[in-house]
Amino acid sequence: QEIQEHMNRSVLEHHPFFAEMEPALLSEVCTLGQSVLYAPGDIVMAKGRLSSSIVFLVRGQLQIQEVRQGFSVNVKPPAWIGDRGLFVTSQRQQTVVCAMHSELLTIRQEDLINLVQTFPTSEEYIKQYCQRVIDNDPEVIFCEYCGGSGHDLQVCEELTNLACMQASGHADHGAEKKKKKAV
Repeated sequence: QEIQEHMNRSVLEHHPFFAEMEPALLSEVCTLGQSVLYAPGDIVMAKGRLSSSIVFLVRGQLQIQEVRQGFSVNVKPPAWIGDRGLFVTSQRQQTVVCAMHSELLTIRQEDLINLVQTFPTSEEYIKQYCQRVIDNDPEVIFCEYCGGSGHDLQVCEELTNLACMQASGHADHGAEKKKKKAV
């Protein structure tokens, strides 16, 4: 359990929600993460499906398809997909597939809710963060591509610029980005 905590902590702490979490609670969350291996072409999240989890890319590469018409992007670690779904069940706007053999760590909304029973002192922190997500507080909105705060994938200027460059023949079709740390 200590090994799992150590390995998962370094992955989870890239997301501000987990980085700012009280240490005992973060330790528990680290043990709840489900690590799964995916092969190239495996669908991680499908467009239109409901999502109630966050998925961290531990190693490998994911492709977020059709972020702009005819334009897909690849992300590499450290990266996460679907952080809004951890707090509010939401519909995926894009399909995410594995671009190469990848290891993903998933934290489910249900597990976070159940943690409140074990750590009642964490309830206020989790509820406040959740409310900020519901209210679309720019400080808790993160782009799955660039990792920047204040915007999501739908309005990422960097992606829009890349898509425009690709349309004019100045960029590769499958743009790659190593995620910036959003903390």
